[in-house]
Amino acid sequence: MDKDVEVRLHYSSKYAQVANYWKYFIGQTKQLKANRVADKKRKLEEEFTKYAAGKAEYSNVLSDIESSFKATNDVIYIKVYYSEFVRQVGINALVNLYKQMWDAKNSGNDKMYGAIENAVKPTAEEFYAESSMEIELETLEEVLKMYVRDIPMEQRVGIARTFGADGSGIDAFMSRVRTNSVFVSKERYEEAMKNFDLEKISQDPLFILVKDLANAYSAAMGQDAVKSANAKLAVANRAFVKGVREMQPNKKFYPNANSTMRLTYGNVLAYDPRDGVHYDYFTTLDGVMQKEDPTNPEFVVDPRIKELWEKKDYGQYGVNGKLPVNFLSNNDITGGNSGSPVINANGELIGTAFDGNWEAMSGDIYFEPNIQRTISLDVRYTLWLIDKCYGATNLINEMKLVK
Repeated sequence: MDKDVEVRLHYSSKYAQVANYWKYFIGQTKQLKANRVADKKRKLEEEFTKYAAGKAEYSNVLSDIESSFKATNDVIYIKVYYSEFVRQVGINALVNLYKQMWDAKNSGNDKMYGAIENAVKPTAEEFYAESSMEIELETLEEVLKMYVRDIPMEQRVGIARTFGADGSGIDAFMSRVRTNSVFVSKERYEEAMKNFDLEKISQDPLFILVKDLANAYSAAMGQDAVKSANAKLAVANRAFVKGVREMQPNKKFYPNANSTMRLTYGNVLAYDPRDGVHYDYFTTLDGVMQKEDPTNPEFVVDPRIKELWEKKDYGQYGVNGKLPVNFLSNNDITGGNSGSPVINANGELIGTAFDGNWEAMSGDIYFEPNIQRTISLDVRYTLWLIDKCYGATNLINEMKLVK
């Protein structure tokens, strides 16, 4: 990415997504400890145990949850690898479509086969137009090493068993992929598609890998003990939530709004994460310049921004000689919220939510009202970039600006 602009443009989104989650899980782990979330959860369980005493409906709830997790802990890694490896590594995702076609054909599902067949061509065109095979194959190899490290031999299927306990067979496999797979170059792929033969594709080393990874996942998740535990956990979780709501009748609870539009409200607020430390509720362009670092791509400042900052040319968007950039609020934020509009009490757009504060990365598991903050981009900075900095005044003219 550093060496090639085209590669950087094609991989920036995926790189940012991976980097974001990498940092998120570091922060979540740290703040789960710092905010003593486990202790708070234990206290809730103790209160629930007292409440549940003598109530048959809740007598086995916590023990069912505990036993369910014990039964599913052994398949956590293989579950994560199936999602992240098969679906997210670009070349595997393409191969997986052919594996799905294979499954549809063998099960006689002509409708499914046709739907996947129609999706393959545009997916492949986009993949080969935007992908670097060097990056794809290097990523494939590195994640295979992780897979071998984390997945015990008894949970592996087929080709993954030939890699050995120490991964010594991965080099030979990758050599075979580079030499024989039709998926490792656009030219090979297009040649194979001229005389498309699904039976022949099914003998491709990458096809075999994806199929075996999927079969290993299905075998692990299909165990009677795992299926029973998942079913028991679903019932116990519902009962636990019901019981907690009865136990705390005056508390307001979030609805389960997964996969729906949702709205959260709050106030613009500063916060004090620890003794002697105070974070104001807003930042300005002065702070951007203070963090400027030409040696770090994340902190390089566009010369045009720097030029206007030096002149203090903020137009109608400045406030008392400063240009607002970000602001804090005590709204909730979670994965997928980035880019959400922030609207004031009058229904006017005042910013764009994009992150949560470091000290409350554990908020998805336990909301911390005193320190939980959403970081939002101030709309005045957005408008200044569009208008004063980059001259797209035509867009400004289409908007109704309220002061």
